[in-house]
Amino acid sequence: MQTSTRPPVLEVRGLSKAFPGAVALDRVALTVRAHEVHALIGENGAGKSTLMRILSGALPADSGEILLDGKAVHLRSPSDSRRLGLSLVPQDICLSPNLCVAENMYVGAELRWGPLVNRALMHEAAVALLERIGAKFDPRTPVWQLNTAQRQLVMIARALALEGRVLVLDEPTSSLSGRDGETLLDVLCQLRDEGMAILYISHRLSEIYALSDRVTVLHDGHVLATLEGEDISMERVIRLMSHGGAAETPRRAKRSGEPLLVAQGLSDGERLEPASLRIAKGEVLGLTGLIGSGRTRLAKLLCGAARRRSGELLMEGQPCHFDSPADAMQHGIAYMPENRVDEALFPRMSARDNAVMCVVSAYRKLGVFCDEAELERLYLDAKQRLDLQLPNTDIWAAELSGGMQKRLLLARSLIAQPRLLILDEPTVGLDSAARAGFQTIVRELADAGMSIVWISADIPEVLRVSDRVLVMCAGEITGMLDPARGDAFNEDLVLGYATGLRRDDEMQGVY
Repeated sequence: MQTSTRPPVLEVRGLSKAFPGAVALDRVALTVRAHEVHALIGENGAGKSTLMRILSGALPADSGEILLDGKAVHLRSPSDSRRLGLSLVPQDICLSPNLCVAENMYVGAELRWGPLVNRALMHEAAVALLERIGAKFDPRTPVWQLNTAQRQLVMIARALALEGRVLVLDEPTSSLSGRDGETLLDVLCQLRDEGMAILYISHRLSEIYALSDRVTVLHDGHVLATLEGEDISMERVIRLMSHGGAAETPRRAKRSGEPLLVAQGLSDGERLEPASLRIAKGEVLGLTGLIGSGRTRLAKLLCGAARRRSGELLMEGQPCHFDSPADAMQHGIAYMPENRVDEALFPRMSARDNAVMCVVSAYRKLGVFCDEAELERLYLDAKQRLDLQLPNTDIWAAELSGGMQKRLLLARSLIAQPRLLILDEPTVGLDSAARAGFQTIVRELADAGMSIVWISADIPEVLRVSDRVLVMCAGEITGMLDPARGDAFNEDLVLGYATGLRRDDEMQGVY
């Protein structure tokens, strides 16, 4: 029986969801059948995660319906989804480390003997399920003793323990090594052969091509196409994902300069392959890739926010080492993280104190008192330059809008006068006007000689703002776009590198 002729187990019809200022899903429709792996792909922000949250019962849809075996269901909570046989395995592993494997598999659905939990029965059932998926560890093992691949298998075993009929996986191999990833794919093929309906969300097109019976492509909340059989080709999928975005992005004036920072064989020993790169003086270097590609991890190695296990950093030809962003700041490297609230801002400090905190020690008098007049001057200069429109100087950082918080962090960087500024997802959450303003400011900083690393999953934006672009996939730099080599700046090329379909054979040494 052909996949396309089987009746759907899960069916989504006309599903829509909007958030303030954005439409996440617009009349999305798809079906998942038994004995099928149905892949769902799209660029970051296409709507995949929103759809998964709706299917999990964690988020209500604005309109549309979900059907299981042809009957409409209402998913008001995650427990509703589990009860109806929808088993979801999120990208982030959600297990209790101090519980054993069997306890994690049956948490919330413990097997009982009367009022008591029947641990012997749970252990016996867990052994059978783990054997079914090829897991070779004892279900009495505490989860904290397992590696990442083993924990991923526990997540899948838990879905099977709850007797799920539809298995939804979000980027299940993003944190796995090549061999562990292959093992997981073998498990999914086995489950498909046993009759499971699988919805598989991934950015890795090589996996999609090897595993999937059908592929649905999302773009900006819309279903562009569903491909099946011989219609599934990598070139067509990339073209759909970029929505025909092969046109070259107009370039701004090419910058040239001596290297400011050179990284050689930089690695964390875990998720990142050794990376070598250079950042020229006055250059905007774009760093992009899809979710889980390792962009942020590499940025943290460059600025001391993550521990490097191997490799060397050279600042203007001289070896340098730092164990924290504060150390990096002493070398002239400033880092603006993606998670501004948890990693950068002090929410209950004033905007002014947030902005000047990195230079307070440089303006102390007698080792105790600060030169408040000079700090105020620095703050007002940065505030005017970045158009920080604040009702008063004492307003808490937590009371500012997201856009103003990002400008405040940029003001802090300007006051610190770094030679290299690393920006991780600097425009996420900003409207189009605020994005354009932020990009203009960064260009002006580069024109003045500052080196910039612009890190983002927004590929068109990276192409628009950068002089060169490095592309990452699965913890490795897989491609470079450099006008000096005559490279075209187009989205299709970047997506090829970002999904692992293409590799840049011209990259040699430090790039």
